[in-house]
Amino acid sequence: MPAGRKSKYDPTMIPAVEMWARDGLTEAEIAIKLGIGHTAFNDWKRKIPEFANALKTNKETADARVEKALYTKAIEGDTTAQIFWLKNRQPAKWRDKRDIGIDGPIVIEAAFEDYDEDSTDKS
Repeated sequence: MPAGRKSKYDPTMIPAVEMWARDGLTEAEIAIKLGIGHTAFNDWKRKIPEFANALKTNKETADARVEKALYTKAIEGDTTAQIFWLKNRQPAKWRDKRDIGIDGPIVIEAAFEDYDEDSTDKS
């Protein structure tokens, strides 16, 4: 039975993967830079802890930098940043859509007093 294709994984890739993840590249973009498809990329994440950790840690670093920048803009008075921050941090309080509960029966009444079926235009 054939063993399959040899993996292109090389541990010396880790510093580049860390840098790309820290710079905010998506996993798809990193896979392209590594010259592999998404299946191989996901296999490496599952099977190679060093690779998965390099991605996770450095993606978190990038996210933290963006979060800090967003927070700074919000504190400086940028209303768009403030709205974005609040909607994401306190969605139940700051979301656009409100869920309104109704207690008791719902009664819908229609008034047809002025309706005269014979007077409607049937042409």
